[in-house]
Amino acid sequence: MRIASPASKHKTAKLAEEYGIDCKVDGIYKFMDLLTIPVANKIKKIVYKHTTTVLAEEKRTIDVLFYDLTTVYFETSTQYEIRDFGFSKDGKHQHVQIMLAVIVTTDGLPIDYKEFSGNTFEGHTLIPVLDEIREQYNIGKIVLVADAALMNNINLQELNDRGMKYIIAARIKNTKKDIKEKILDIDTYECISRTSGGNDCTEEIKAKILDSGSGDFLVAYHSTKRARKDEYDRQKSLEKIEKHLHSTAKSKLTGVLKKSYVKINKDCKIELDRKKLELEKQYDGFFGLRANIKKINLLEFLFSYRSLWQIEQTFRIAKFFGNKAGFPLQSTSNPSSF
Repeated sequence: MRIASPASKHKTAKLAEEYGIDCKVDGIYKFMDLLTIPVANKIKKIVYKHTTTVLAEEKRTIDVLFYDLTTVYFETSTQYEIRDFGFSKDGKHQHVQIMLAVIVTTDGLPIDYKEFSGNTFEGHTLIPVLDEIREQYNIGKIVLVADAALMNNINLQELNDRGMKYIIAARIKNTKKDIKEKILDIDTYECISRTSGGNDCTEEIKAKILDSGSGDFLVAYHSTKRARKDEYDRQKSLEKIEKHLHSTAKSKLTGVLKKSYVKINKDCKIELDRKKLELEKQYDGFFGLRANIKKINLLEFLFSYRSLWQIEQTFRIAKFFGNKAGFPLQSTSNPSSF
């Protein structure tokens, strides 16, 4: 019923008659009492078995997993068990929330999920989830694909210690000065892909491999299509920012105005830091991935990371059904722009 006609419990009971199902609202509430943790774990194993069966039909196995985290908020301020206040990326600071971790395959097929308290730091969720999944499903060697927000030096070391391979987004602007210089040296890149078409479809992708200085590799990329998008997005932001130049920061410095090249002068007025703005422009089209895989196929790495949208689609579906059913679900993950 949740899939066919997402609705509240009371409406579900009424709609059930249209599907020839005798379903009373009291029965729904009584059934929810049966959904204990052991039952939920059994359901997870059934879903996992179905996922492996679908892949086996195409002679494939689970070798790449996508991991991401989102938050689900509730329109209440009452704290209860894991429902707690936490960092709200969408500004819902007045509501309690939970953290929801999800792992799917490259095709978006579900593997598992896990809830965390709403005040949990997202970087602390990865290892517990992976340990639980490997224990429950006996998954062997895999490659983990995730966003940079979930990664820190401790997590990367833990993944190495567990013999797990990973591909994660790299924060190239936060790297050491000598590495930044190598990243921005476009003349040392090699072209790995070129697509032709209309002006908006033409894209040339260049890449090179660098030592990250942390025991793994940094794959630096430059995309002409991404460079055009970076320039377009910055111009749109500048148009909005320029409307508030010289206004007081107290009431205006929110949302789109929070850029590295926006500063506050001694009179507490908003101004553009032209020097930082020029530095920002240097990175148009550049992005990077970190990996601990020795045999690196530059184009396959890029395609693997770009497929991370599968898990974002999972979040969007969950949010859609939640809203249709009358639950105030709000996804606050950061969709990849790669």
